Amino acid sequence: MNMANLLYRDGREFTGTPQTNEKGKPFTSHVDRCSRCGGAGGSDKWAHTGWTCYQCGGTGKGSLVVSKLYTAEQLAKLNATRDKKNAVKEATRVAAQAVKDAHRAAYRETFKLNNNILFARAAQLNDEFINTMVAQCIERTSITVPQIELIEKRIAEVARKAEAAYVGTVGARRAFTCTLVAVMDWSSQFTKYCHIMRDENGNTIKYAGSNLLGSAHFDDGFLTFDKTETFTITATVTEHVDYKGDKQTVVARPKEK
Repeated sequence: MNMANLLYRDGREFTGTPQTNEKGKPFTSHVDRCSRCGGAGGSDKWAHTGWTCYQCGGTGKGSLVVSKLYTAEQLAKLNATRDKKNAVKEATRVAAQAVKDAHRAAYRETFKLNNNILFARAAQLNDEFINTMVAQCIERTSITVPQIELIEKRIAEVARKAEAAYVGTVGARRAFTCTLVAVMDWSSQFTKYCHIMRDENGNTIKYAGSNLLGSAHFDDGFLTFDKTETFTITATVTEHVDYKGDKQTVVARPKEK
């Protein structure tokens, strides 16, 4: 064998004098540096145990590294065999992945079909958050009960807004039978509380003032209320406003019956 122009397995050129094994195959060997001390033999950080590296015993030497050497023709043949095996392996992987993707796509379509009515209604909301959530559910082919309830809640709210109307005449005083939807504490800024209420027809009644209405009260510093309680107030309609598509009847000077 021509020992000139020998190469390492990674293609680097070998420039030293090669050795040969019992079969006449060329190789080279060298003693690597100790992997613990880096060839120093010891370290000051180990002074309390004697400074010397216990792995190499102070020699700084590591294990013997033996590297086979190849001619350019041998290396080209090895690389061709390796590349062929890798190509077969990659083709097998791609084919298996394609089968998995096809099964996944079919299952996803079945999932969409099983929930098509809910997803179609959700799409009509034109709600970015809901659209993102539905897309994630379709990708995972899974939807939870709370997610379904959230979609249904948003759908119901859109339907309520579509049917809602202003109540009463501005300037007139009248009775309202309501339930509390939300109560916000604005006392730190405005010395008053904001109440969002709904009447029996789903119309929104809003009151902001110094009184707490219905079941609203403070419990251990937290403002709480009962969303199921129905109560009646007499109040003056001060204005009709559209807040994010919700027709709100704003009232003042409420008096509970």
